[in-house]
Amino acid sequence: MRKLLRFLTSGALVFAAILPLSSSAQISLYGLDSLDLPEAVVVANRAPVDRQSVGHTLDIITKAQLQALPISNVSEALQFVGGLDVRQRGPRGVQADLSIRGGTFDQVLILVNGIRLSDPQTGHHALNIPVPLENVERIEVLKGPGARLYGQNAFAGAINIVTHPEREQVVGLRAELGENGLAGFGASINLPKAGVNHLLSYQQDVAQGYRHNTDYSIANIMYQGETSIGDHKISALAALSERAFGANGFYASATATEQFEAIQTSVVGLQHSVRNEKGSFSQRLSWRRNQDEYVFIRSNPSIYRNLHISHTYGYDAYKSFNNQFGSLGLGGEIQGVALSSNLLGQRQRAVANLLVEQRFDFLSSRFVVTPSISLNYLSDVEARVLPGLDVSYEISEDFTFYGNAGMTSRVPTYTDLYYFDRFNQGNPDLSVERAYAFELGVNYEKGGWETKLAVWNREAIDLIDYIRDSQADTVWQPQNIANASFSGVEFSLTARNKWKWLPLAQLSYNYIDASLDEDPEAERISRYALDQLKHQFIATSIFRITNPLSATINLRVADRISEPGLEELPVDYQLLDIRFDYRLKKARVFVEASNLLDQEYTQANGVPLPGRWMRTGVAFRL
Repeated sequence: MRKLLRFLTSGALVFAAILPLSSSAQISLYGLDSLDLPEAVVVANRAPVDRQSVGHTLDIITKAQLQALPISNVSEALQFVGGLDVRQRGPRGVQADLSIRGGTFDQVLILVNGIRLSDPQTGHHALNIPVPLENVERIEVLKGPGARLYGQNAFAGAINIVTHPEREQVVGLRAELGENGLAGFGASINLPKAGVNHLLSYQQDVAQGYRHNTDYSIANIMYQGETSIGDHKISALAALSERAFGANGFYASATATEQFEAIQTSVVGLQHSVRNEKGSFSQRLSWRRNQDEYVFIRSNPSIYRNLHISHTYGYDAYKSFNNQFGSLGLGGEIQGVALSSNLLGQRQRAVANLLVEQRFDFLSSRFVVTPSISLNYLSDVEARVLPGLDVSYEISEDFTFYGNAGMTSRVPTYTDLYYFDRFNQGNPDLSVERAYAFELGVNYEKGGWETKLAVWNREAIDLIDYIRDSQADTVWQPQNIANASFSGVEFSLTARNKWKWLPLAQLSYNYIDASLDEDPEAERISRYALDQLKHQFIATSIFRITNPLSATINLRVADRISEPGLEELPVDYQLLDIRFDYRLKKARVFVEASNLLDQEYTQANGVPLPGRWMRTGVAFRL
């Protein structure tokens, strides 16, 4: 397979080299002039709303930005969003954990077109996203308690990845080569036929690795179809991701150099929606399957091997009714969850969520107040009622104030409850963790400038964290620790298309302060609760050097609170990435370098991440 892949990528690059170049070729391929944000967004499965009336912090990564960044997958794209902490164990999205505003990797909800990707086994699988990057239309990042609207696991925030077929026949090809034996190939076709828009896409990426036992192979295949009948829209999605990788030091300790993991993630969804003057209605059937095989010694799986297979089946619906006050929204969801594991046992769970929200429009919809209440029921834990309130006030066409407050919750994973090995011991007596959160923010947007400022606070109750006694020979065990407090400030400034030579300039700064309310006499160590980025600075600029040639420069600066026992490792870093794009009418050639300054750093479990890594490739749009 690798020989075939290298042949295909080499052939594609040779083909690019002999393409006729023309001075009249203009920027195509999601050109730099398409960096503006959409007028309206759809977050998960709720009714479309204008960005100006959203009552919580919402960041959007557009398709043009995704094309310009030095990335190959969604998890890498999220590294460039302020307030998000993507902690990689391996490069190129091999395995990574995601936190929002200092939360843990179990406290984030990931969706693809509104379909949940949450895994009952562990939050480590949240970023096993079976969608090729080339087919992502945009990524919506919702932070804070507004995420309570989407049920459990949206504890600190929710991220929705939006894809859809195009309405014209388009063939896309991508190939790349790089250091450390890196090779990649992707192909997609948009085929409108008989009133149905079809999208079929495939992506394969491999590398030999940047150190011992860090090779990987990742493949994604996706089909999506959409059709409209009057006001009604029907769409279907089927996607599969397969990844296999050497996991040197990923999970146990730095001495566990021979670990190996193979993961299969598949998603199927069928959605129907309709909008008219009376309101909107959407409904969806979905199924997600995840298979995780882990071996401690790659060359001899019989020594220690875990196999976990999880299934999540669901149906959800949302109905909005326009009324004299604004609109009434009613939502519901039912799920069946099952896990089969040689270590965690046979587990089953039924889930139900109900939502009621009323949007009140005042001052010609410039002032919007939306109280809501949701009920979360799970067959194996107590039910929870989660109230909330969102407010937005459009002071002028350019200036908007917003605020929200609410309660969120997160159910323990089966790993929290039942996992055991010589380093860890699960706790079947864990309770649901809860949080009371609020935020206040302002947005200013005029003439290509956009400024955001938000302050937030989250008071976590019965927070789940892994604890051990101060003696190094004791095991880690999840417990409902004493309350924890998190607060922060977020600021961002963006200039879009202000100057012909600078289509995009964006910077963000995020600050988090966290404290744990527990007995100071307790001689124990907390593993994850206070492990977050205290200071985070991100700057991104896209320069138009000539009409077809552009450069993207990214700087990320992180000041992290160290994990217990890893205080001496380089967890603070300054990463500089650069990418050059030469865009033609039908093709785009790129050269990029990540970690250009060749800095030594780690993000999770003390795993050293790659130094400078060069790649080059070509993409066609025919």
